Amino acid sequence: MTTLASRLAGGVWGALVGDALGVPFEFRSPDSLRSEWIRMVGGGTYGQPAGTWSDDGALTLALLDSLLSGGFDPADQARRYLAWYEDGTYTPDGDGPFDVGGTTRVALERIRAGTAAESAGAEREMLLGVSDVLAHMQTGARTHHIVVGGVANLADEAAHWRRETVRRLFEALERESDMLHLLRDVTAEDVSVTIGAEHPTTGDWEASIVSAPFRAGDASLGTIGVVGPTAMDYVSVMASVRAVARRLSELATELDA
Repeated sequence: MTTLASRLAGGVWGALVGDALGVPFEFRSPDSLRSEWIRMVGGGTYGQPAGTWSDDGALTLALLDSLLSGGFDPADQARRYLAWYEDGTYTPDGDGPFDVGGTTRVALERIRAGTAAESAGAEREMLLGVSDVLAHMQTGARTHHIVVGGVANLADEAAHWRRETVRRLFEALERESDMLHLLRDVTAEDVSVTIGAEHPTTGDWEASIVSAPFRAGDASLGTIGVVGPTAMDYVSVMASVRAVARRLSELATELDA
């Protein structure tokens, strides 16, 4: 009879096997792949041996190790993430991570420099990036416009994007009307995730956008969003976007009171 423990263990193994299966093909366009090619092989994008899971698998193991050791403890989680980042803990071969996303790297470097885990993520930059919008709104100006931050982060991920994709994305960021149109189309009541061809604009970029509205009371004021590759860490980005949207709503409501 299947027990809960065996089902949970199967879920973890399934995550690691699925991760390892996809590592050689990461950042490849679906149109460039054939179903018979998808098998457990080495080489590919990172030149790793067959069966090597990525940072996704390693950080999943680090989080599980922390939760099973002492419950939810961000400081302990951060120590284990650093053990992966610096010493190769939780990797299948112990030789260290072969790829670290730009946002993850920045957060880990902040933690290593002494920043508390709760303050090391993307939420702080997102809040700073839109704080001037709230101040601008207080002056009575209600025009629709876009505030773009973190464009330099695209350079960290450029190796994983086609040159044409990056060019189109930068062009879109320069055309404020296009971005406003996209945000109006994809925003829902809570967090909205639009991946690639689900929207003509993100399909053209071969990118994804995670967005959420922020409000003052019941009045909608704007949308916060993150643009990234279709292979981004959706769980972490969704959590960050949701947290920032809620905090912005709280600040805007206080200012409006």
